[in-house]
Amino acid sequence: MLKLKKMKKPRSLRTLIIVTKLFLVIGSFVFLQSCQNEETLEELNSEESTDTSIQNGSVTQEFAYIGKSGILKEVLYDNQTITVEEIDGKYILEGDIIITPQENTNDAKSTGRRNGDRRWPNYTVPYTIDSSIPNQERITNAIAHWESNTSLRFVKYTGTNVLFDSFVFFKRGDGCSSPVGRQGGPQIITLSDRCSTGNTIHEIGHAIGLWHEQSRSDRNEYLTINYNNIKAGKDHNFKTYLQRGQDGLDLTSTLDFDSLMMYGPCFFAKACGEKDNCFCDPSEATITKKDGSSYFITARELSRGDIQGINKMYPKKFSVNRWATRQGGFWSAQKWMSGDFNGDGRQDYAKVFNDGGNASIDIHISNGSSFSIQRWATKQGGFWDAQKWVVGDFNNDGKDDMAKAFNDGGNASIDVHISNGRNFSIKRWATRQGGFSNDQKWVSGDFNGDGKDDMAKAFNDGGNISIDTHISNGSSFSKRRWATRQGGFANAQNWITGDFNGDGKDDMAKAFNDRGNISIDTHVSNGSSFSIRRWATRQGEFVSTIRCIVGDFNNDGKDDIAKTFNDGGYISIDIHASSGSNFNIQRWATKQSGYANSQKWASGDFNGDGKNDLVKVTSDNNSATIDTHLTL
Repeated sequence: MLKLKKMKKPRSLRTLIIVTKLFLVIGSFVFLQSCQNEETLEELNSEESTDTSIQNGSVTQEFAYIGKSGILKEVLYDNQTITVEEIDGKYILEGDIIITPQENTNDAKSTGRRNGDRRWPNYTVPYTIDSSIPNQERITNAIAHWESNTSLRFVKYTGTNVLFDSFVFFKRGDGCSSPVGRQGGPQIITLSDRCSTGNTIHEIGHAIGLWHEQSRSDRNEYLTINYNNIKAGKDHNFKTYLQRGQDGLDLTSTLDFDSLMMYGPCFFAKACGEKDNCFCDPSEATITKKDGSSYFITARELSRGDIQGINKMYPKKFSVNRWATRQGGFWSAQKWMSGDFNGDGRQDYAKVFNDGGNASIDIHISNGSSFSIQRWATKQGGFWDAQKWVVGDFNNDGKDDMAKAFNDGGNASIDVHISNGRNFSIKRWATRQGGFSNDQKWVSGDFNGDGKDDMAKAFNDGGNISIDTHISNGSSFSKRRWATRQGGFANAQNWITGDFNGDGKDDMAKAFNDRGNISIDTHVSNGSSFSIRRWATRQGEFVSTIRCIVGDFNNDGKDDIAKTFNDGGYISIDIHASSGSNFNIQRWATKQSGYANSQKWASGDFNGDGKNDLVKVTSDNNSATIDTHLTL
């Protein structure tokens, strides 16, 4: 469990502490710390040997109130008595952490919190910026730094975002300060004009749940606190959590002198007086390395270890893996689909392509960690761009097949390419079965729950949606009308299928542009017809380049919708997780590998671990290179 107190606060030379009990836990908390690179240590040592004095670095120490000292008080915080400074009615710990004592809060959850209570749900931090703050680029640049290095995303809080009950308010103040972790409701990060982009990165670290690095339970193995050099009344800022009566659990192996959350060597030094940035002689330093040597704060940015620690606190849900490099040709007209074509329990990746006017099919077979290419069909039936291709186990033999619907004199005919586990054989399953038009949306799924996948098409019926299902009997399709004029129709809608309510019958869903945002209607199957329900309203941004892909990504028995999109030239992924009656948006990957418009996306359990993954194929000098985004 995580508790607010148990997390350490981030500073340039501090280690990230993650609290197992919200950030401060009653009995124990977790520290996030980073591993120190030996080469970096050598570089720092060599720099130290050339200097006659040391500094808090080129950065300014974060103080809630610059040049002010307060009255020391003992307050109860998460069932622990801690020493803080009271300044202007605020309770300050370690210079810049704003503490709200238990007696000053109505939060009944302040004791015995469950793990994660103070973390931001769905990895999403709503925020707003006071218009009076000058140089707002330091805030937006700091946010960009967090987003580019972690899975966190920051969204503007407008007051109409009813899904957000907490948000960060960047406000002009006397110094740099923040509480630790999500507080519930609005919480303030103060920034004076002296607070830099780096200081802002640091304060955001507190807001997302980090404490200072030098408070680690094992810090005395790596550094020495020179208490004789500390200003009077400031000793309490140098206690470890064990010294405060709490057990500590450090998640990383060593203290990180490069951490964003580390104190500088001159912090709270007598020699610095009330200055927030000063030089001091090594003999005047408040903190030195265990061997007596000095260290420096050179930047206010996330270290490699910080990022590793944050990823433990807000773990990435997908890991990118290269499974095939230049494996067969790639061009935009190919149709790429996923399915378990050989029935081994792992999804494969298939492409069908124009081979002299006919359809040839290559399967990229998964072995659980990579793909190998096999030709399963050569010039098997005609091929043209307007065909609608889908995948499903249409004969219920445990192996996925491929099917295509095509224009046959203005009507739809359907050929199924049946898998025997080694190759495909083509069979006609429907001839001129209902109308065909290019703007129809064709999908597959087991809509009646009989174990055999069917096909369905949604089409424009006077500006509204009507849906015909082509029900499989194991050897052919029969057409049935399941919905008539059920909601509006637009060409830009993204249509997908999945068992969104977990009842064993596949449903249809459409994601559409709702004033620049995504809304999702689900057409829920009862086994013989669809009924329309709104499952998400203006849930995340809608752009024309998004891809909507279905899978049970959290393995709860209900299918979810993944949305991949261009995020500054990189791929970010939002999951619209199904609760069984609606979708809730979650960020699962931020800027995870490069983005290209020509990429083809699909989902499936490619490594056979029971959780759906994502896969994308990218043109690599006109060859196919394939990455999997495996669910962790």
